[in-house]
Amino acid sequence: MSKKEKIIIIITTVICVLALISISTFFIYKSIKDKKAKKPQTTLDMAQFAEYEEDSFGFVRPEGAYGVMKDANVHWSRPYPGPFIWGQMEKQKGQYDFGETDSYVKKAQENGVVLLATIWPYAEWDQTVCHEKLDPKIVKDFPQLGEYRQNPCDMEAYKNFIKQMVERYDGDGMNDMPDLKYPVKYWELNNQPDIDWDNRPEGYIAVLKATYESLKSADNGSKVLNGGISSLTDRNLLFWKKVLGEGSAYIDIVAMNAPQDLNLQPLLSFMKEIKNEKPIWLTSIQFGIASNSASEKGISEEKWSEYLVESYIQALGSGVKKLFYFGVDNTSPSAQTALVVNCKKDNESSSSGSTNVTDSNGCPKQKMFDAYKTMVKKLDNFDRIEQIAEGQYRFYHGDKSTYVVWKGRIPNSLVENVRLTDVFGNEYIRNASDLTDFNAPLYVEDIEN
Repeated sequence: MSKKEKIIIIITTVICVLALISISTFFIYKSIKDKKAKKPQTTLDMAQFAEYEEDSFGFVRPEGAYGVMKDANVHWSRPYPGPFIWGQMEKQKGQYDFGETDSYVKKAQENGVVLLATIWPYAEWDQTVCHEKLDPKIVKDFPQLGEYRQNPCDMEAYKNFIKQMVERYDGDGMNDMPDLKYPVKYWELNNQPDIDWDNRPEGYIAVLKATYESLKSADNGSKVLNGGISSLTDRNLLFWKKVLGEGSAYIDIVAMNAPQDLNLQPLLSFMKEIKNEKPIWLTSIQFGIASNSASEKGISEEKWSEYLVESYIQALGSGVKKLFYFGVDNTSPSAQTALVVNCKKDNESSSSGSTNVTDSNGCPKQKMFDAYKTMVKKLDNFDRIEQIAEGQYRFYHGDKSTYVVWKGRIPNSLVENVRLTDVFGNEYIRNASDLTDFNAPLYVEDIEN
């Protein structure tokens, strides 16, 4: 073979190799491009979710008052009972319909609201297998939960439902709800199981264990709350000793439906006794009475507002991480509380009930609203809290502090001009040396804050 022929062969070989490389590169690039094109678009805003996640304040069942929440800068909602009901999402075994739940989640996230979801482990097609209908007196409230409200018969079917539901709302990019903006990461199993489970802790722990394990297998970053404690009376004490003791491994956060006076000492003592150091959320707080105006029962809105602030701050000072207020409006017939927004017409009598209002955004805001909004503005997202004395607390925000005082004298650390803000957001500048005894909560800040 001549030298020229060898050169031709070498050149031809090089050209062929380069051609193969080019063709391979083209198909690899096309494959990658196709995969990217097929990758579902995400609308997740995890940075915003992380910011809201740290907030301390929320409302129970505020669906008709999202505008009110926005005005108060509150971003946590606890739907109640909410749409996270097994039988509504899996109407027949293995056939899932998330339409109603998707709509609820989308509406919430459109309004900058993140959810503490309550799971109801009831599906009629499952319950009829091993249970009888409950007494109509028991099931009259919240008929959407069905006439059977007991442990799942097919626990494996229930666990599979939990995985399907969590996968849809966990925000991991796999099988997520279309246009999911904020993931659902916090899940509460039932509400007041010390009542609904008829003081049978073993049955509740079994469902709690199944729920916890299924949630974590689908989304290890999710958090599980027990159904809110209704009370720690003698009747319920043994129930919660077992659930928060033996069942503690299946609970990330302890939930309690707070007593009206927000006296948490029984809960704190109980938690210490059983050596449970989990974070505490107050998942339902109600003040007042079944009235459209606190003043109708001889208690002024001003006094309710002061009571709200004092109670909340003492709860936060006790280590509570989140508080959900059941009283954003009176559009719900079961609202038994001092109201933030009153949708009752001025010319209606107190016995006539609330108006036919589906959205309370345009209803008159009460003084309680101003108190709530001011508290959120002054205290939310604090780094830590310190109790200085009875009725005196200091909230730290970085290198700045906000004192809340309603007893005693001005803290000694404040010696010059200070900004005073009353419960309703009215501000004053005073010299610390001029301040004497307090008789209502005031937010006190150094003038440079």
